Amino acid sequence: MVLLIFALSGQPPSLSRGVAVPGVVQDQTGAVLQGAEVVLRAADSPTIVQSIVSDAGGLFRFDQVAPGIYDVSSAFPGFKTNVSHLRVTPGLPVH
Repeated sequence: MVLLIFALSGQPPSLSRGVAVPGVVQDQTGAVLQGAEVVLRAADSPTIVQSIVSDAGGLFRFDQVAPGIYDVSSAFPGFKTNVSHLRVTPGLPVH
């Protein structure tokens, strides 16, 4: 199992630029997973909005995410793919 933990952007977003959605990928013990593939898709859509690989600290960040409802999936070899649902509002993301 792979866990996604989302953090809130520290800066107020501009509606024209969208919201930053940072997070960290961890396993069930809390160990960070470097090199996990993290994909952001609009809910109920196969189209990838953004895709990134977590860094050495398991961190990732999607920039300029428009308000809406998304599915965020994380995949790492040897672990089951995890999908989290995320609602991004003009203010801050909420999951």
